[in-house]
Amino acid sequence: MRETRQLSHHEHLSYFQHPMCDVTADPDGAIDVSPYLESIPRKELRGATLGDVCWVYRDASGRFDHVHFATGFHETYLVLVIDRERWDVVGHHFLDLPSLYSLPSDRLDD
Repeated sequence: MRETRQLSHHEHLSYFQHPMCDVTADPDGAIDVSPYLESIPRKELRGATLGDVCWVYRDASGRFDHVHFATGFHETYLVLVIDRERWDVVGHHFLDLPSLYSLPSDRLDD
């Protein structure tokens, strides 16, 4: 089983370098992340069911991609941070925008 790393909010933000660029239509060399996704402990998914990729954003340095997966919850995503120099997953973060910005949520575990 592949080792996973859950990123804290601050760790996740440390991989941002503005401006972020939407590269969803052409991510330029995407890697297979399915083994990583399958290794994430269920408790870290907070009851979410992973869906398709919604967006891929690249930081201004061109080094890190942030791949947003649908979770079945409104404005809530599982984000994988990809290191494009190493072609590997840095870690994952459960991005819950309603909780982050005190917005209404459809999450069952709130």
